[in-house]
Amino acid sequence: MPVYFLGELTGNVVVGLQIQHSFRGDLDTVLISPNGQAVELFAFVGGGDDDFGSSCNPFPNFVLDDSASLPVSDFSGPDPVGTFRPAQPLSTLNGLNQSGVWTLEVTDVAGADEGSLNCWCLEITTVPAISSVPALSEWGLILMAGLLGIFGFIIVKRRAAAV
Repeated sequence: MPVYFLGELTGNVVVGLQIQHSFRGDLDTVLISPNGQAVELFAFVGGGDDDFGSSCNPFPNFVLDDSASLPVSDFSGPDPVGTFRPAQPLSTLNGLNQSGVWTLEVTDVAGADEGSLNCWCLEITTVPAISSVPALSEWGLILMAGLLGIFGFIIVKRRAAAV
């Protein structure tokens, strides 16, 4: 299930997902950016318990975010929910052109189990680039302010001369 994003990533990436699986310790999960940069979210964690997350509504409740305090390798219990730090930092994707299709790759390394990726989402928070050169519309405002200042100065000078 690919996700499409247009723009340059300069902010934060967060991944939410819900996976049903009979032995979650068999799973290797990787987020792949449009330019092919791969970030391992988690691999072989959780032992013999089932599933990652318990719900997709309204959003997946198993979340991977660099700012989480608990690493994904440290969760315990059935159906872990909450926010965890991924195995590799998602911030390694910052500064790259991220326009295109994003892919979440989930691999089951053992053959005897079964499962499904029920949902996943990608939240990308971008920070607008700060430009030191004014845009064309800003140049128009600067020109208008300058002209108004000049005309105002001329009018005040004429009134002063008339008095």
